[in-house]
Amino acid sequence: MTKQAIWLSGILLAGSLAWAAEGLNVRTGLWQMTYLTQFAGTPTMPKETLDKLTPEQRARLAAAQRNVPKTGPQSSTEKTCVTAKDLQEGAFRADASDTENKCTYKMTAQTATLQQGSSSCNGGKNTGQIRIEALSREKVRGRMSMAGPGFSSDIQVSGQWLSASCAGADED
Repeated sequence: MTKQAIWLSGILLAGSLAWAAEGLNVRTGLWQMTYLTQFAGTPTMPKETLDKLTPEQRARLAAAQRNVPKTGPQSSTEKTCVTAKDLQEGAFRADASDTENKCTYKMTAQTATLQQGSSSCNGGKNTGQIRIEALSREKVRGRMSMAGPGFSSDIQVSGQWLSASCAGADED
């Protein structure tokens, strides 16, 4: 997954931060998550973020952005740990401490089988939607979208519970 895809996925997944006390009725522990990401256009990063990159990092980012239209949908898989607290706050999300993109979140639905909401980042320049459904206590699926100046993305999400132990989870 390119840095661009990781950056956008993080913003989209972080959109599930502000959940109410009830969470999805799924098992806690180790989950394998698969993301199929499709981009259109070329997103721009905030100047503050670009200013922190080395010339080599900027060159790699520019090359990745040039290749986005050529690569088509990209699939990635990760193993993540889901805790009871995650289920209360919004499971299957990236680290919600993303202050760099100044995101705000609004949840529109949260039940034992559905979590749905919207996000607004970078002063409203980027907006997104997220919907995660629990198909059973051991399977989830969902879709996330994000749009902003010059780009849009669509991510299909599927997850399978693996074990009660979080041993083997990928590092953030």
